[in-house]
Amino acid sequence: MGYDVNYNSLDYAQSRQICQQVYGQLQDVQAQLLRASVRAQECQQQSQNQCLANGIANYGYAVGVLADKLRTGYHHATEAVIDARRLEEKVSAAIENYVRAETRIENSILVSGKWQILADLWNNTRHNDSRPPTQDMESILKLFVLLSSPRDRFGFARPQPEMMHETTQNLAEFIKIWGPLRNKELKLSDSGPVEKIESDGTVNTFYKLHQVLNDAGPEEDGKILIAEAEKDGKNVHLVILPGTQPDSDGQNPFDTYGIIDGFGLDSENFAGPIAEALKISGAQEGDEVILSGYSQGGIHIANLMKNKFLGKKFKMKKMLTFGSPIGHIDLPEDIRSLSLEDSKDMVPGTDGTENTRKKDQITVKFDGPRIEDQLDDGLFGKPHDLDNYGDHLKEMVENPVPDLQDNLREFAIPPGPLTYRKFKIERKERPKNTKHEEWEEEKYRMGR
Repeated sequence: MGYDVNYNSLDYAQSRQICQQVYGQLQDVQAQLLRASVRAQECQQQSQNQCLANGIANYGYAVGVLADKLRTGYHHATEAVIDARRLEEKVSAAIENYVRAETRIENSILVSGKWQILADLWNNTRHNDSRPPTQDMESILKLFVLLSSPRDRFGFARPQPEMMHETTQNLAEFIKIWGPLRNKELKLSDSGPVEKIESDGTVNTFYKLHQVLNDAGPEEDGKILIAEAEKDGKNVHLVILPGTQPDSDGQNPFDTYGIIDGFGLDSENFAGPIAEALKISGAQEGDEVILSGYSQGGIHIANLMKNKFLGKKFKMKKMLTFGSPIGHIDLPEDIRSLSLEDSKDMVPGTDGTENTRKKDQITVKFDGPRIEDQLDDGLFGKPHDLDNYGDHLKEMVENPVPDLQDNLREFAIPPGPLTYRKFKIERKERPKNTKHEEWEEEKYRMGR
C-alpha cells in the first residue's frame, strides 16, 4: 500500500503575503528614518543654542549633514513604500484574475467531460463495493452543483469550493429551519467517571481514544470524550468527537441531523456543551486543547477551530481528522491540522471539495485499506471503518515521510497513563417564549 501527502508550496497567496510583509517593514523603516531625522535636527538646534549661549563657535555641522542624509533616506523609503503598495495591489489583482481564469477553465473541463465523469463514476463504483471513491464523489457533486447553477456555468464563475460550500450551506439551512428539530438545542446532560488509558508516546493515542467511543455500543451514543495529558510541563486536553451514529428520536447530536448542524450552523451549537465539558474536566482558560474527530465529528471540530467563543477561552491551534469531508471549511492560517483520507472512502468527498492547502495544514491520502478482511462493511463501506484509519495512522507512524515529521512530533502524546471522561450531549427542547423561539415561529408562519 502507500500514501501521498498534500502540503503547501510557494504560490500566489504566499507571494501576496510576502508583498504585504515587505510593505509593512518598509513602513517601519520609513517611520524610523523620520524619527531619526527629526531627532538629528533637534540635536543640531540644541548644539547651536548651547554654542550661542556660551559664546563659542558652532561645531554642529556634522549633525546637520546627518539630518540631511536621514531626510533623504526617509524620502527614498517613502518611494519604496509606495512602490511596495503598488506591487501588492498588482499581485492581488493577478491572484483574482488567476482564480477567475482557473475557475472558468475548471468549469469548462467539468461540463465538457460530464459523460466521462459519469462513466468513471460507474466503473470505479462497481469496483469499490458499490460505493464511489473520494475523487469520483467530489467530481459528481461538483458537476451536479455546476449544472444546477446557471450563473456559475454561464456568468460570473465562483471558485468551486465557494460554490459547493454555499450550496450545501443553503440546503442545510433550509432543512434546519423547516425540519422537525428546529426548536431544539444541544445540552450537556451527563458526565461519566474518570478512567485511564495508556499512551504509547505517538499520535496513535488519538486512535485509541476514538476506539473507546466507537466500541462502546449504542447505549453510549451521543457521547464525546475528553482526555488530559501533560506535554512539555503543561496540561493538554484532548477532545474526541465520534462519527455519525444511528438516528434515535432526535436526541443524539451525532445522528444524520448532526451533519446538518455541521454544514448549516458551522457547529456553533456544539461550542457551549464542549466548553462546559472541558471546565468539568479541569481545563483552565488558556490551556491547550487539541481536537480530533472521525467522520461527522471531523466536520464539527474543523468548524470549532474557527469558533470565537472557544478560541477566547482556550488555546486551540491543532486538530486531527479521520475520513471527514472538511474541504469546504476555511481554517485560519495559524491552525496546524492533520487529516487522513482513504482514496476509496466516499465520505471525505461528500462536500464536493478537496481539502485546502495551507501552511501546516496537511492531508494524507492513502490508496486503500491494508487490512480489508478485518474491517466492518458498515453503511459507507470498509474504507470508512475507523479501524482502517487506525491502521493508516499506524502505517504513517511506522513509515513517515520527511514532510510529516513535524506534524507527527506535534501531535504525539507523551507515553504513560492518561485520564479521560465521557460526556453525553443531547438535543433538548429550547425554552419557550425566548426571542429566538419567537423569531423561528414567525419565520415558520411566514413560510407557510
